[in-house]
Amino acid sequence: MNLNNIARFLNGMPNLSVRGFMKRFLIFTIFILMTLHFCIAYEIVQPGVIPGDLLYGLDRAWEKFRLLLAVDPVEKVHLRVMFYQERMAELMKCVETNRTQFLDILLKEISEETSSIVTLLNKLELQGRDVSLHNEMLLNLTYSNILTLSNIFPNVSTKVGNRIEYLLNITEKVHGTCWERIKDKDPLKAARLMMSFSRETVRQFQTKTSTRAMKILLKLYQEEIVSAQEAIERAKYLGLATTNITEEVLNLTYSNILTLTNLIRSMNDGTIEYAQLALDITQTAHERIAIEMLDKIQKMIENGGKMRCKVDVDCKGLQCPVVIGLDKQVCYQGFCFCGSRHYRGYVIHLFRNRERLKSLLQFSIRREISRMKEG
Repeated sequence: MNLNNIARFLNGMPNLSVRGFMKRFLIFTIFILMTLHFCIAYEIVQPGVIPGDLLYGLDRAWEKFRLLLAVDPVEKVHLRVMFYQERMAELMKCVETNRTQFLDILLKEISEETSSIVTLLNKLELQGRDVSLHNEMLLNLTYSNILTLSNIFPNVSTKVGNRIEYLLNITEKVHGTCWERIKDKDPLKAARLMMSFSRETVRQFQTKTSTRAMKILLKLYQEEIVSAQEAIERAKYLGLATTNITEEVLNLTYSNILTLTNLIRSMNDGTIEYAQLALDITQTAHERIAIEMLDKIQKMIENGGKMRCKVDVDCKGLQCPVVIGLDKQVCYQGFCFCGSRHYRGYVIHLFRNRERLKSLLQFSIRREISRMKEG
């Protein structure tokens, strides 16, 4: 049907009966809607109209019509995900515009959309279809929405906050389920995803002022650190090379320790305890990974004992491990060592004993973190 045909189709309407007019109008409307469906199936999700707006009912009817037209389960998943995002955006907008009377409806609908997406993915998996990308998409989406929901708490009443917490628990379960599926198929990818989430979660600690929000972030962060380590253990079990990923986690925990210690120094309210707990979790993980890399760290440190020096700058060519307290090149008694400028008492014979090196790693990390927090 080209434009001329459409024009002739419409021009014939004045001569029709009411029934004939409605019939042709309905056919024409369906044609337009089908055209729009295929044109904007993958449009960028925007909050658009929100509950209470004049056109909201029409917007929701259009969504149902699009779902009705979708035959392929994969397309249904994409649409459900889009609607899920829209409901989350509408939820935030309702909080911003103080339309809290609609929150209960939106929370229920978001919960239903979540269940629908998981059901569709399960069905696709039973059909033998690869849903790895869908699981990753949902993993990222649920993580983003956990952060979104944590932002809402300071702006709502306790009653509404309890309902949001219920939705949050559902979102966390879906998030965990997606990660488990990814871990089973590609543990190294699963570890890297959790590392990227943990880095972002630490950044979020700097913006949260609500105790409830900080509590959510702490729980999320703890699960991310543990999950990354679990994924690495699974990779080892499967016989995959894990040296690179282990070093990446060491670098990540190093960076997070620096960020969290700086944050703690700047905090002076009741939320500081959550940042402190996050730091303790990171410190434990950092120690554990450093101990796993004892042999490599020992070689780095021993190499320094072969380099003569007068001042610290003479040791800049020495490669030191990314371990808190052993990350600086220092000149001590005429030789270069990996240590800390605050503490130079590292002598070479300490590093030739595995247990002493293990103790020194733990001591160095804890001592340097204390110095950073106090400084």
